[in-house]
Amino acid sequence: MDKPLKQRLIGALVLIALLSLVLPLFFNEPPDNKIEVIQAIPAVPDFDPIVVADPQPVADIPTDIPLQEMYQLQETPSSTIKADQTGVLSPEPSAIPHENTGETGRAVKTPDDAVNVNTQVKTTEKPVLAANGTPVSWVVQVISYSDAEAANKLKKQLQVQGYPAFTRTAEIKGKSLTRVFIGPKLQKTKAEKIKAVIDKQYKVKSLVVEFKPD
Repeated sequence: MDKPLKQRLIGALVLIALLSLVLPLFFNEPPDNKIEVIQAIPAVPDFDPIVVADPQPVADIPTDIPLQEMYQLQETPSSTIKADQTGVLSPEPSAIPHENTGETGRAVKTPDDAVNVNTQVKTTEKPVLAANGTPVSWVVQVISYSDAEAANKLKKQLQVQGYPAFTRTAEIKGKSLTRVFIGPKLQKTKAEKIKAVIDKQYKVKSLVVEFKPD
């Protein structure tokens, strides 16, 4: 065999060998390198059913409570006045009765209606005029004491509670007595309301008398 033919055969064999290695790369599909991800979804949790109780009817609440009972002064043990060794009169029923001499004390200038705010209601009652043309006013004569110090103590206690209290000393049958007053009030009905509260709180029998300034 001549040399040129031999070289051609060798080249053809080499070419066939190369084609056998290269051609499969063009016809074979590339390997699938995707990673399959599986997500685990948790199951739906079981919940206990919520039971809502039916609304219960509410007991009727009284709404017609009088305002006076809502705001009325409460009785306290400290409000009871006791007699001491100096002969101070006790506000119990055994205290000296009030002498209706028509005398009253000097008024203390304090705001009208300082006590029992709930009694501030409109009224058609008009002030009565005295002979000199001035309005007639009224005071509550709480009690009379033979000891001026005890009377002043009660006066201060009433003032702390909001009452316009004051005292006046008078000679009755040769005996000096100090009286405790609350007021004055232009309307007698207001003085009577204060009297009712004082009588109940201090266990006394007070009087509503006309106020006559000195």
